[in-house]
Parts: sequence; C-alpha cells; structure tokens
Amino acid sequence: MARSFYLACLTLAVADSAAFSPMNSFAAFKANTGRLVDEQKVANAHRKRRKEGELLDYPSFDAIQCANADVSKIINIVWLGLYAKFWTPLAVYFYPGMLPSAYENAGLRGKRLAEKEKQRRTGLTRLLGKIDKAASAPKKDRKPYDLTEPDVAAAVAALSAKNKQAAVAALAARPGAPLPEAALLAASLSLDGPYRFLPRWMHKGAVKKGVTLLTEGDAALRISDIAGLPAPCLENACVARGLLKPTKAEMERGLAEWLRVVDKADAVSEDEGKRARLALLAVNTVASIREGAVAKEPGVALLYAGKGF
Repeated sequence: MARSFYLACLTLAVADSAAFSPMNSFAAFKANTGRLVDEQKVANAHRKRRKEGELLDYPSFDAIQCANADVSKIINIVWLGLYAKFWTPLAVYFYPGMLPSAYENAGLRGKRLAEKEKQRRTGLTRLLGKIDKAASAPKKDRKPYDLTEPDVAAAVAALSAKNKQAAVAALAARPGAPLPEAALLAASLSLDGPYRFLPRWMHKGAVKKGVTLLTEGDAALRISDIAGLPAPCLENACVARGLLKPTKAEMERGLAEWLRVVDKADAVSEDEGKRARLALLAVNTVASIREGAVAKEPGVALLYAGKGF
C-alpha cells in the first residue's frame, strides 16, 4: 500500500517539475509523510483538550478538521490502491484533491479550494433551475418534498433583498417546514454530501453534519482573534462559509458579518441558528456568483440587474 501511495505522490512530482529526480521525490514524500504524522499528533492533542471540556480556538478546531479530512483521504487511496493499484497514480494526477493536505503545494491547494466554490455554485444553480421550473409549470400532483409556492416566493424575496440579513430572514422564515428535495440536494453538495442519486436520508445526514461543524466552528471563531488567524485557517473558515475572497481584509469582514447574522439567530433558538446557517451559505454563494458576473461580464450583469424600463 505504501508503494501505491508513493507512486501517487511520485506522479504529482513528475507533473510539477520538468527536472524530475527520484531521490528528490522520495525525500519530499518522506518529509510530507512526517509532516502528516506530526499534524495527526497535534490534532490528537487538541481532541484530548476538547474531550476534557476546554473550548478550542479556531486554529485548534481547524487542525482537527484537516486531520479528519486527511484520514478519510488516506482510507480512500488505500481502497483504490487495493482494487486498482495501477490506476491510482493516474487518479491522483487528474484528481490531486484526493491527496492529504500535507502533500499539497500552493497550486494544488488553490485548485481544491476553487473546486469547493465551484461545487457550491453548481448546487445553487441547479436549485434555481428547479425553482424556475416550479414557478413556470407547477405540478398538479406534488410529492411530499417538492417545491411549493411559498418556497418559490421565499427564493424570490431572498434574491430581491437589500442585504444579507434580509435575504436570510426571507429564506429562514418557515420554521418547521421540511427542506424541499431540490434545496436538500443543493445543501448536501455544498457541504460535501454524497452523490445525488443516493437516498434522502444520506443527504439529510450530510447536511446535519455540515451544519453541526459550522456551528462548532462558529463557537471557535467567537473566541479567536480573526485578524490574527493564519492564512490557511482563514481560508478554510471562509471557504466553508462561501466567503473565499481575493484579500485578507475582505475575508475578515465576511466572517465578522457571518457571526453577526448567526449570533442573532442563535439567540432565538438552536433550530433558528441551523436554518440561518443554511440560508446564509446560500446567500453568500449568490453574492459570490454576482461578484464574478460583474467582474467577467459587467454588461450582462447590468442587463439582468437593471430595473425601471
């Protein structure tokens, strides 16, 4: 298994450098593996502190989440290597996000974070397509989790809202209402859930886990100095909340605004806080898409945003 894992890392080394050296590649593999082991030890120390009742700041919380993700990736590569060892290097070459974070360079990390943003935008785009379809051709015989007129109205109100707080209020205004299938699939995709064709209960579990992690991360952010967060921690916190921006200042403002919105919801009830986080994640994704449209196609963006004639 170590051979398959080494071959996978070797493939990336060849891709990254024209002057490839087997000895240099092995040295890099050894150093990164040592760093991976050290990160797991640090994460175990943080888990012990948390188990003893200590509140963790965000760097400690982030270290645990990164370690958990790395363990999952190692398990996936091991399984792939067991059943398709000759294809493992190719799989890692075309999907470098499969490798644990210790083996990432700056370019691979950037691609992985960009892929998460793309994933979230894809989920929202699919949801809006379903909303348009429900608005233009409502079903006569609805299933229990189909979109309804109030769902469409809430989406329209959120997209037309003047600010994020109003948009979140519009989306989270139906306490107790079951999450429509289209919204559940979009939320599941945003929170690294399973494939679309898998059962509803699996997507519900993924969304529940994702919202729980956001809530725990928010608690860690509240006792942390956001301005003093290391760059990787800041990026991880922002990409988890749809707030990845070009500059550090923009990301810090985004996190501060996120905490203000969810703090108000948490003060009402736990369920209100959960709904607000899902709604704010969607709202941040909308804002990200709009910012991208203005930058890439300002004329088209103005065409669809303009009102009055």
